[in-house]
Amino acid sequence: MRRRQRERRSGEILVLVACLAAPACSLHAAGLGDDDASPDATDVDVPPVDGDDGDRDDAGDDGPTTDGGECETDLDCGDQTCSDGWRRCVDHHCVPMGPFECPQDTVLCTRDYCFGPDTACIESLPTVNRCSRGYSCNREFGCVSRNTTRCSTDDQCADTLPCTIDRCAPGGEFCIHDPPDADGDTVGGNYDCDLEGHNCQCPGGDCNDEDPTISPDALEDCRNGRDDDCDTLADYADPDSPCGNLSVHDTCEQALTLVIDPRVPEVADELKPDAPSRPLDSWCVPGSSFEGRAVYWNLDLTDRSGPSRVVVDTKDCGFDTVISLFRGCGAGAPELICNDDRNHDPAAGSRFEHRWLDPGLYVVRVAGRSPDESGRFTLHFRVEPAAGQADCDHAIRATDGGTFIGRLSDPGGPLEHRDAGSCAFDPTAYGDQERFQIDPVGEIDLFVDATGTPFNHVLYLRAETCSRTVPSDEDCDAGTAGDPAVLFWPAWAGRAFVTLDWDPPPFTEGNPDQLYQVLILP
Repeated sequence: MRRRQRERRSGEILVLVACLAAPACSLHAAGLGDDDASPDATDVDVPPVDGDDGDRDDAGDDGPTTDGGECETDLDCGDQTCSDGWRRCVDHHCVPMGPFECPQDTVLCTRDYCFGPDTACIESLPTVNRCSRGYSCNREFGCVSRNTTRCSTDDQCADTLPCTIDRCAPGGEFCIHDPPDADGDTVGGNYDCDLEGHNCQCPGGDCNDEDPTISPDALEDCRNGRDDDCDTLADYADPDSPCGNLSVHDTCEQALTLVIDPRVPEVADELKPDAPSRPLDSWCVPGSSFEGRAVYWNLDLTDRSGPSRVVVDTKDCGFDTVISLFRGCGAGAPELICNDDRNHDPAAGSRFEHRWLDPGLYVVRVAGRSPDESGRFTLHFRVEPAAGQADCDHAIRATDGGTFIGRLSDPGGPLEHRDAGSCAFDPTAYGDQERFQIDPVGEIDLFVDATGTPFNHVLYLRAETCSRTVPSDEDCDAGTAGDPAVLFWPAWAGRAFVTLDWDPPPFTEGNPDQLYQVLILP
């Protein structure tokens, strides 16, 4: 029947095209409509198929009654090329779909897809079986088993799998055993799976059967940070999607979303030379303002159960960048951390490490330090649960330099944890501390600055050892919120340990419960 429908529709479309090219043409004159009917929101351009007007006695009615409409299924709505898009049958009317989309029939285990922009949709059996073990995919019926004795009722097809929907196929030659399709997207869900989700009794293929916009047949959305097509990869991280060509994201409102996936710890990006240069603000730049190009990325930590450690860098990008982390968008969004240079070479890129970032929605901005700075770069990022104790045995690796923000995690105390540094305001205090380790290659000009640390503190530098016993400090400086501690040691060679120590009142211990900030330039 559908072959005859297509042949008739092809003739009708040719008549319509010829009529529209002539003066005083109407759909009624073309035999395709009724000029006396008032148009409304349900009017469409394609006529009822095979003369189906709801009257079963009409000679042309060799298809199902459609209550005056033009289709029963998507496949009745024409065979346009993928570049033009298909039409979908909605309430017996054909409505347009977007380009490169294909209508899906009611067979859950098949897939209809675009092979190329100038082709029609092609039906195929998926490379991964979407049927339960022991069943095969039949293009006409779905997941089936062949009967030795023809079935006549659905009850005769019941199997032992609670996740299958069992039916007797027309003719009784097959029993149909489809997985459920709870969201109605024509792809069965994955049901009765193991804890890892790899082995399922009903492997329908839909990794989220509660959302019809997510399935193996869906197109990957390049901005939402989720896996839309059920291949476990999202957005730009999906090599089978068009998302590798990043869309414009040079304003906060256009920000793309970073995919938090340890398999994809970076994304290739670019500050394009033809992109606009804008005035920008950042407290890590002298004067707190500069002008340059920028790109923006959303960092969504709203689903995190606790604080996170976030590391971001543009290491070795070849030009001068400034990276910042904001809480939200807009002029009033606070800048939580930023870094201009991770070492003394501006072309080496920028780096920051926030070791105690609460759940929430954040924005990463990568900017050129001046209007002349542009080019390709790789944005590296890492998100993991907030780090544990940064003591001498687990010092923070700071060889790559950058800006660090966190909470003091190495507890102080009157006995083994007493370590105030040789220049402490009060050597009888036992405040908590944080340890950093730098392993340079060759000689470096080591610079450490505690600007932004809001409590009384001490910075001290030791060579090769971080021992809590009291060795001699190579350098030591005490500071306050208004007068921060700074260390500078030219031509330093060998392993260095830097300690940031809280300097509380005499004979007290504990944690200031405030975030510190340290800039380390190796």
